[in-house]
Amino acid sequence: LDILLLGKTGAGKSATGNSILRTAQAFKSGCSTESVTTEVSRKSSAFEGRNLVVVDTPGIGDTRQCVEFLKTAFGQDCLNRFGVVVCSCGDNFEVEREQTGISFDLWVGQQTGAFKQLVEECGRRIVLFDNMTREQARIDAQVRTLVDIIDSMSRSQRTCYTDINFRLAGASRQRCIVASEGTRISNEITPKVIELSDGLRRALANNPVSQIETLRALLRQCEQLMDGQARLEEERRREAERRAGQQRREEEERRSREREAELQRQLEKEREERQRQEEELRRVQAAHPSHSSHSNDCSVL
Repeated sequence: LDILLLGKTGAGKSATGNSILRTAQAFKSGCSTESVTTEVSRKSSAFEGRNLVVVDTPGIGDTRQCVEFLKTAFGQDCLNRFGVVVCSCGDNFEVEREQTGISFDLWVGQQTGAFKQLVEECGRRIVLFDNMTREQARIDAQVRTLVDIIDSMSRSQRTCYTDINFRLAGASRQRCIVASEGTRISNEITPKVIELSDGLRRALANNPVSQIETLRALLRQCEQLMDGQARLEEERRREAERRAGQQRREEEERRSREREAELQRQLEKEREERQRQEEELRRVQAAHPSHSSHSNDCSVL
């Protein structure tokens, strides 16, 4: 069973991964406002006869940004079909439950804003994890609850998230890349535009002779800047076209494989049906054999 941990920075993903694998040594975890995990890490452990594979990832912004990022990166329906919310504040919730007597389900129902949106996006599949407990029975129980939720979800979907789902989300990822590239170009150009504007103001404050030379220099810089921007945009456009073409080819290949597989299944089904009919015919013939001669004696009076 493969589990990918995704969420905002400081949400306790690494600690949750350690709880799922029932060890404190799998992933580096700590209290910090900055992401402790800086690269993707994969660990595994056996649990009740099954191999659990957990993949830990760096943090992603806040909850709202995280939801939008996941839908953009993995597909608009990834959370609704394949997502489970792991609430990693189990130790804090136990204190609140002792003070107020509130149940976890009721507490979830009272939440608003981005967290409520996340729970709804995931089809209200949510499990509470206490990553601080050292009680093995409790650790096993919460892991079992998570595994049961994932198994139930997989049965209802008849599948899990696969490379096909990831490729289908390629177009939205490409749009995100193009938008971020545009932001990067803007961030690079804006300081240069400000610098040119300051130079222009200085030129206008000087005598006419120096203004001409300064303006010429500024004009050359503007031309260089525009040429550089044009090249960047052209490179970005070509890269976007290349990736889009590659994604189209991959999608066409996938559909071709699916059509071929469906044709093979149909041919196999027809072959099995013909075989069944032939066997049925043989059984009927064996039960009612034909006779080469019949007795038709008649008495004429």
